[in-house]
Amino acid sequence: MNCMDQTIKNNTHIEPGIKVEAADEWSRLFQRYDVTETAWIGADGIYSFALDGNDAFAGATDCTKTFFIFSDTLFGTASKDGRHAVRKAMPNHTCAILEGNKPDTARCRFIWGKGGSCTLDKSDLDNNEKKNLVGAPKWFTDGLVLGDKLYLFCYTPVGLANDRVDMAVFPIVQGNADFQHYSLIEAIPQLCMLNQQGELAIDYGYAVHVNTKEAGAPNPDGYIYVYGGGRDYSGYVSRIKAEDFPDFSKLKYYDGSKWSKSLADSAAVIRGISREYSVTPIPTGPKAGNYIAIFMDQCVSGDIAYAIADTPYGPFGDAVRFYRAPEAGKAVLDANGKEDTIFTYNAKAHPHLSVGSRLLISYNTNVWNGDNTPYCYHPRFIWLDLETI
Repeated sequence: MNCMDQTIKNNTHIEPGIKVEAADEWSRLFQRYDVTETAWIGADGIYSFALDGNDAFAGATDCTKTFFIFSDTLFGTASKDGRHAVRKAMPNHTCAILEGNKPDTARCRFIWGKGGSCTLDKSDLDNNEKKNLVGAPKWFTDGLVLGDKLYLFCYTPVGLANDRVDMAVFPIVQGNADFQHYSLIEAIPQLCMLNQQGELAIDYGYAVHVNTKEAGAPNPDGYIYVYGGGRDYSGYVSRIKAEDFPDFSKLKYYDGSKWSKSLADSAAVIRGISREYSVTPIPTGPKAGNYIAIFMDQCVSGDIAYAIADTPYGPFGDAVRFYRAPEAGKAVLDANGKEDTIFTYNAKAHPHLSVGSRLLISYNTNVWNGDNTPYCYHPRFIWLDLETI
């Protein structure tokens, strides 16, 4: 699903009365300005995972280790305000490990390179195998921690055979991801369906909800819900018993009324989603007991929205736009000093890092011509107060 053909909307309606505030403390965790030696200076595509498998709302503690996965990542140097940069390389994915439940830069480290080598050698950073954690160009979507493994859905970037869904598996050893002993499960047939042009018509892995007692789900039914998307910006849902995962031959797809063994029976349960989104149980407020999908409305509109459902499989109600990203449509200078425009995308929630009644939500910023600076290319965060939806 390519979002780049969408037009940023102006003067859209934002639902009044919903309390939203900037989570600047989290945005600063990934803001890398005033960098004089080659380093990690920005990325997009952020998902988060508690390595202990506890995904409960506000479940993170001072002992929690959170694994963040990013897609295309800038390496280079940056000016003091982040508006100028010298790009040295762009791995297709990197990650970070945060210790604790607060955005503390002293307890956050970035990891990249095959096997977690963290190489800064220019020839390595230009090599698809050496610069990427899994030894190949992959963009990551959602995933889960189950037992002693971290499972991450991924696919090959556009232009490099974007016609399949893969999965990377990292062992978890003594609470840490083992980067050297990863494995790749490639071209999983149960996770995608192509159209007549050989393009992805529906693919799964954009969002995951682990609805088990072990993951801290409030109403566990023992299923892992794996959500997908289509070229019409609709969201779909499949599920598999936790004890069967990752035997995707046992995956079933919701057809709007029942569960089917056929991927072709997938029915849209959410409308207007972005490529990356999230589905989270609501623990508090007037919608407690329901489920909330978070997404950038119509992919790159600049408006972050939610939709509510009674069950993890929907159907979800109409999109409620509750926040207009202030960066959307903003004119900036790109890395080459040319005027460009910022767009925003890929909003999603991070439930285990949430606090009280406030749901932590991230979104990405980018420029249309792709010549990024750290100012334009790092995750932004906001708080949504669930008591006010």
